[in-house]
This record gives sequence, C-alpha cells and structure tokens, in this order.
Amino acid sequence: MEALPFDVTIGEWTKKEIAAHCAGWYEEGIAAIPLILKGENPLSFQMSMNSFNKRSITKRQDQTVEATLREM
Repeated sequence: MEALPFDVTIGEWTKKEIAAHCAGWYEEGIAAIPLILKGENPLSFQMSMNSFNKRSITKRQDQTVEATLREM
C-alpha cells in the first residue's frame, strides 16, 4: 500500500477505502464463525454487501491507512 500515493483510486475506491473494506470483512469473519457454528446469522448475513462495505468504510473513515492495516 505504501507504494501507492495516498490519493490513488482503483475504480471508485481509494486505497484507504480498500483497506477499510478488507479490515471490515476480516473483523466480520472472526466474529461470524462462532455464530455460524451455533446456527445464528452474523451481521453480514443480515445486510446487503454494499451496506456492509459502507458501514466498514464509515467506521474507519477517521483512521489512517496504517491504523486500518494494523487491524488485520
């Protein structure tokens, strides 16, 4: 990520948004496994993918890219 300029975009997403997206799905995967094993639906099953992605990006909007990457 450091090799890319901060304001680079890939499609419509900045590298900060891509990092936030990945961190959100990483976080959800860790939380979802025990729920799935108990037969329950995790948060990601209850939302559209776009809504979940937006939530992940919004949650991390005030973080630096580096701080977001440390979540993973």
